[in-house]
Amino acid sequence: MTDDEIDDLLRELIWSYRQFYLCDLDERGVTLDEQKRLEEQSKLAWDTLEGAFGSNENLTEEYLQDQSDGAEKRIETQLICWREELQWPFDSTERKWLGTAETVDEYNEKTRDFLSGNLWPFIKVIRYFALDMIIDISD
Repeated sequence: MTDDEIDDLLRELIWSYRQFYLCDLDERGVTLDEQKRLEEQSKLAWDTLEGAFGSNENLTEEYLQDQSDGAEKRIETQLICWREELQWPFDSTERKWLGTAETVDEYNEKTRDFLSGNLWPFIKVIRYFALDMIIDISD
């Protein structure tokens, strides 16, 4: 993902997380099915944020549930700061990386940095192309 795409995702995750906790759902007349859906969205948002920034001790559910004036904007700004500190593999440029591998083990080694640690929530797509070896046995 590009930085702008990640920032959009972070805003969506904040919104999705906070909808379940910061609104009086019963007072708004939200059905039990809708409450369950909002709770599931909130859990998914938390899991994604924790995957990306869970190593930061300042990321807590209490922090995300802050209801003080301007809290949502402060949370967004902080998450964007943490996004800027992410360590992408050395040979990726503009959030794009192209690599080749001869073996499955080499492929796993080269993609490990993207799929482990805190980068995986921001990977849009990994394409894998297997090239078959064609052997010409004609005379």
